[in-house]
Amino acid sequence: MTSGEYLTIVYGAKEKGELLLQELKEIQDSLYSLNAIDYSKPRVSGGNGRNAAEDKIIELLDKRDKMISEYLVVVDLPLKFKELVEEMSDERMKIIMKRHYLFHETWEHACEGICSDSWLRRKDGLRAQALAEFNRIYEKKEN
Repeated sequence: MTSGEYLTIVYGAKEKGELLLQELKEIQDSLYSLNAIDYSKPRVSGGNGRNAAEDKIIELLDKRDKMISEYLVVVDLPLKFKELVEEMSDERMKIIMKRHYLFHETWEHACEGICSDSWLRRKDGLRAQALAEFNRIYEKKEN
């Protein structure tokens, strides 16, 4: 994975985490809404001894466990990102990277009070320098 792909994933981590939490809530609601087994009705012998309710519960629990694992990975992304950013040499770069990728501020807003928009957008401006330095740090950690 390149640093650009990693940064794209980090940028979307908050929304993905919120989506996973919503889906987990829906699964939990589905588990609560399943009807209990009605033992007053006659049972048919044979088969595998399971019924549709048990199958649905197992399916929902498996899906829930998978989503919890995925959520834990998503929650961990910003923490790893912060560790990488803290290795950057320029404090201004650290600030704009965190503001943009963690707080979803536009690059212009992230740079308010740090540098001008023209300096931000230059080919060798602060944004380009920050991304280049992050790329070096990311590649060093990945190898």
